[in-house]
Amino acid sequence: MRIFSSSLLFHRQNRINFTKRFLHNSQPQQYQQSINKYGKLMKPFLFTITVCGTSFTIATIAEYENNVYGKKLKHHLFSTPSLWNHSDNSRSSWFQQMKNQYWDRRKDGFKIFCGIAALNGLVFFCWRLPRLNHLMSRYFISRVDTGSIRIMPMILSNFSHYSITHLGMNMIVLYSFCDLAVHLFGRENFLALYLSSGIISSFTSCLHKVIINSAVPSLGASGAILGILGATCLERPDIQLMIIFLPFFTFSSYTALKSILLLDGLGIVLRWEIFDHAAHMGGTLFGMYYTSSLRQYFSNQKRIIIKQWKSFKNHF
Repeated sequence: MRIFSSSLLFHRQNRINFTKRFLHNSQPQQYQQSINKYGKLMKPFLFTITVCGTSFTIATIAEYENNVYGKKLKHHLFSTPSLWNHSDNSRSSWFQQMKNQYWDRRKDGFKIFCGIAALNGLVFFCWRLPRLNHLMSRYFISRVDTGSIRIMPMILSNFSHYSITHLGMNMIVLYSFCDLAVHLFGRENFLALYLSSGIISSFTSCLHKVIINSAVPSLGASGAILGILGATCLERPDIQLMIIFLPFFTFSSYTALKSILLLDGLGIVLRWEIFDHAAHMGGTLFGMYYTSSLRQYFSNQKRIIIKQWKSFKNHF
């Protein structure tokens, strides 16, 4: 889960009477402070919208290209017997035999999970190298500094974890939903949803920190994972889930979704300090929005996107 690394900082201002002196002297200064406070969110906001729109646009194009060239490749392979005659095990290397037996037969959901888990594991290993500590702290932790908000950590922090338990729990949850989500949304849209949910959760976290005047950094893949969970649970509200430590206790995915929203809502209101509940809420709500509206929108825009893509390809 996305974890806060230290306590939240919060400052509440007392109500001030709007006297004539305040209006002439204090208001311009406080107005300027407010502009500076929320103005630094403009760049992260534009970056978030750009990444989300680009991700789903590329996913639409990639899905089209995979369908077209996938069918051509399949037809070519099955219409060329010589390719199969020379693919016996005696001429295959040991690595190719293992690949054919254990990897090619796996579902797409498992393959995508392995890729994401490997990337998270690599980043976790880099945290253990003292020489890279400065680089990791700069680019793999999302924080709101006194100056502008860095935009690259909004993406990279979603692949960063502070402990093996933190990493392991997130990967267990992702593994539980990955295969079903890939089946429901497709490989390309799954990856776009995962990336977009992660950056939406980072932006929501930054927004919340700016509102409460917090400089507490955070990291973790839970925002992206909860986006997948929210989309899947809303798409299939009747599937039965269980907690890994309580296998005898089952509940519907819709009940789980409502519980997550309630928990994170209370965490935001009561200002609990263990998890980044704002990031959790942002990821979950975006996943639900994808299932309810955004998925259909890009489906309706698919013809336009493909037409523009074909026109672009014809010029090269």
